[in-house]
Amino acid sequence: MFCSRARVKIAAFVIAICLMGLGTKSSKAIIFSYYSYASSNFDSQAPDGFNLSSNCYYSNITKSASGYSLNLSGRIEEAKASRSFLQILPPFKISFEVNIRLHNDTSFPLEFAYSKFGSSPFVEVRLLRTGSGKLGVMLNSTTISETSKVIGLRSWQSIIVIYDPSSPKIEVYTNGSIAYSYSGLSAYLNSSLSLSFGVLGASSRSTGEVLLDSFDLSLSPILEAERPICSPGDTVYILGRQFSSVSDIEVMVKDPSGRTVKSLTAQSDSSGFFRIGLNLSATAALGKYEISATDPTRGTVKSYFGVWSCSKSKVQRAELFTFSGGGLRGTTTISITIYKGSLEVKRLSLTTTSSGSFSTETELPPDAEIGTYSATISGMGTADYPSRSFSDSLSFELTLSTLNVNIQTDKSLYNRTQTMSVTVQITYPDGSSLPSSTNVQLRLFYRQILVTPAAQMTYNSASKRWLWSYTFSSSAYIGNYTIAVSASDVYGNSGSANRSVKVEPAALSITIYGLKEVYQRTEIINLSASIYYPDGSLVSSGNFKMRLRAQTGTVREALIVYDQYTGKWRTPQEEPYRIPVDEVTGLWTLTVLGNDFSANSGDESLIITINRATISIFDALVNSSYPRTSRIALRVRPIYPGGSLLTSGTVSATLSTAGGREYTFPLSLKPDEGVWAGEVIIGRDFSLGIATLNLTALDRYQNSGSWSDSFDITLAVLKVSIQAERSDIQIGFDSLRLVGNVTYPDGSQLTDGIVSANIKAGNAVLENLNLTYHEGIGWTGSYAPSIFDPSGVYIVTITAQDAYGNGGQTFFRVNASQTLLFGVIVLILLSVTIGAVLWLRSRRESMPPTRHPIPEL
Repeated sequence: MFCSRARVKIAAFVIAICLMGLGTKSSKAIIFSYYSYASSNFDSQAPDGFNLSSNCYYSNITKSASGYSLNLSGRIEEAKASRSFLQILPPFKISFEVNIRLHNDTSFPLEFAYSKFGSSPFVEVRLLRTGSGKLGVMLNSTTISETSKVIGLRSWQSIIVIYDPSSPKIEVYTNGSIAYSYSGLSAYLNSSLSLSFGVLGASSRSTGEVLLDSFDLSLSPILEAERPICSPGDTVYILGRQFSSVSDIEVMVKDPSGRTVKSLTAQSDSSGFFRIGLNLSATAALGKYEISATDPTRGTVKSYFGVWSCSKSKVQRAELFTFSGGGLRGTTTISITIYKGSLEVKRLSLTTTSSGSFSTETELPPDAEIGTYSATISGMGTADYPSRSFSDSLSFELTLSTLNVNIQTDKSLYNRTQTMSVTVQITYPDGSSLPSSTNVQLRLFYRQILVTPAAQMTYNSASKRWLWSYTFSSSAYIGNYTIAVSASDVYGNSGSANRSVKVEPAALSITIYGLKEVYQRTEIINLSASIYYPDGSLVSSGNFKMRLRAQTGTVREALIVYDQYTGKWRTPQEEPYRIPVDEVTGLWTLTVLGNDFSANSGDESLIITINRATISIFDALVNSSYPRTSRIALRVRPIYPGGSLLTSGTVSATLSTAGGREYTFPLSLKPDEGVWAGEVIIGRDFSLGIATLNLTALDRYQNSGSWSDSFDITLAVLKVSIQAERSDIQIGFDSLRLVGNVTYPDGSQLTDGIVSANIKAGNAVLENLNLTYHEGIGWTGSYAPSIFDPSGVYIVTITAQDAYGNGGQTFFRVNASQTLLFGVIVLILLSVTIGAVLWLRSRRESMPPTRHPIPEL
């Protein structure tokens, strides 16, 4: 924009007016009095101005009817500095010396210098001597700001006015020290610089006399884009002013990334002006572009322009699009106005960033008229000038909206009989929802086959979505389906979308009932299963079975049938599945599986355990006690868990006595009777006390069972069958002869032991007699009563005991009589008596008679 200062000096004067008291300066000074002044408009483009070129400048002042005119000519010194982003100050400097001779009416200020920088907007600076004799400054015809600097009469004052439009800032110096400073007024320096000196302001200022001398003007070359903002594809015209005349100016343009996009040479004219065009590509980057122009004698000056654009050349109704760009003043307010023809459609107001860039998103309503629209950006404040106005336009096409149709299903994979829920969200390109009046239709295809005709979807106001559902039959096609949805609003905007889903055979749901976790061989597996389609309806036809798979790989299968009364599938009662007696034991996977007649299938598995069969032994009964030699008859039924009789294997009874000994007795199968039969024989020498009887059943597949009970083994009570041969005996004549047998409870004979007879007559024991066993005869013994034994009833007690403590006893009565004995005695006595009588008789006869007494009988 600006470069180093070019100094313009008043070196000589054609007209000189000398006044008294001017001293050494009187030969150079110019006098202005009574509202006389000199002015000039430095405008390189205005016909009545003069150009700043590389010539030497001199000044000629001439008097005309309207006042003094200041004509300058002379040599411009070579520029030594350049302006970059960090600007070199000051770009404009006006210096002169002034001597106010007269200030006639001090009730009014006397204006002696006026400068106007730029146009639209511009900055006016008026310098005055106030009524109190101090320097006054008025900006843009506002109130006068009185400084502390005194402007004395009849004394020369050095005045400097500096304006920096980039800040923007105005400073006024008097005699080398700052007198006034103000920031904030902006001017656009693309037009003129106007200067006036003398006695100014005829209507509101005081009259007086002013001397002017040592005028000096410093100007910078000005570089700018004719349009401070443009769009891609435009031609940007670059203007240069106040450069060296008829010179090659090197111009370089860089995009926002710093990349050089154009480098060319411009030819300045005699006034130091040039204008060149730069064609931006249609894809030019948006943002701030830098232009630099290098004068061969005056250095380099830089300026900036911005590029903005619409994000889309074709915009849909209700579609968000963006206006963005850069190269403007930081934090300035800009407007973007959208037009359809001459009709304003929408106005956007936004503030640029601190770097001068901007971006704003907008949209046009869904019912906007389609066609060509224009967008105009406008505002105040460019990268170079805070108050430079700007505007630019671009165009775009508005088309019908393509509605966004988003189809969602609750799943992507369905099984037959399942219900597919379809949810459709329809939005404009900006994401806003469509009204409920939108026409939304759905078609369902299987390949090229139309499954459902056009169906109007239902609008849900809560979710702002359209809903539809469809249940696939149990015989629906298998494979990929296409959901085709089309939508259109009342403004003619439309859209469509497709979504694919896949249908597979129904995954039948199977629930198994009646299973146990553990089974035994020979048991029947009774199960039932409910088989459902995914929609919950029952499967009542098809082919289903039960499969058993052992960890070893063994597989068993059995059919299951449908029971229409219960609505369940079950193993048939007439042909139940019975686990074989020799089945593999361990973990098995039981699976119910199969399919209906439309090839919909399912399976469900559970883990069961098959163990060896525990054989139950029934009908085994024992008493609470048994005497030794008893025979316990057993008739038992060893039954498998499945109810069948053990027919192959062994069944045995083991008797464990209190003495720790065991005795085993086998049982044998009675197939006709359906029992295993046998005897447990308790020996005469078995230990007394509690004995345990264990029955065990074992087949050849290691299936087994047992039963046990306890009873008391008691002493065997021997049956003593010994009697006297005669129940009546004659003492003195008969012997009491005993003979008979002693038997155990099982009928066996006691052949070894002690058998004794106790013979008593009243309380008197006549004899304790041990009997002797004789093979084939039994136990025998005899007792011959003496003639001294009493007669009467003899009590004979027979006691038998074996070596193991088993014993028995019996008794009987024998009648013992002395009748015969007494008869015999009588006979004997008679015989004796008779014999004695005879002996005596004979003796008398042989002897002389002697007389003896005869005893009485």
